[in-house]
Amino acid sequence: MPRTKKPAGQAVDRRNGRRLEEISAPTIEPRLPRPRHTFMPAALDAWDGFWTQEVAATVTEADLMIAWSWIEAYDDSLLKRSIADQEPLVTGSMGQQVANPLYQVASSQMGIALQCAKQLGIGPRNRADLGLALYSGRKAAAEAAAAIQEVDDDDDADDPRRRAR
Repeated sequence: MPRTKKPAGQAVDRRNGRRLEEISAPTIEPRLPRPRHTFMPAALDAWDGFWTQEVAATVTEADLMIAWSWIEAYDDSLLKRSIADQEPLVTGSMGQQVANPLYQVASSQMGIALQCAKQLGIGPRNRADLGLALYSGRKAAAEAAAAIQEVDDDDDADDPRRRAR
């Protein structure tokens, strides 16, 4: 006897997958690790922009450490780069002109920021690499549910396992 059909959007086993309704706005109150006025404007824009994305709904309280590391490293990279840009060449230990060492610090901090961004799923490829199936609003979720309901599996004639050999 065939198993009864589950409503659209519900997994056969409750441990498998997530219902579409569960992917929504973040349930945590994101706060910056230090006061807003200490951050560069571009870093603040990135922080605020991250929390408006659907991927932010997957962030938990425990994940805030990664988010804080991301924003602090990104902000530090921007700050060091802007300071270094004011004096791109400095005098080295032997009197020669060398690139400002702050460029190297900025590059190192950007590397940390990119690693954290990968963990958080920031960027299309990072979201795809994490295997997140995020939908852009309820319209897409409703369309997917409607498409599932339209499938007619009551007829066993199209089942390849039932075909005569």
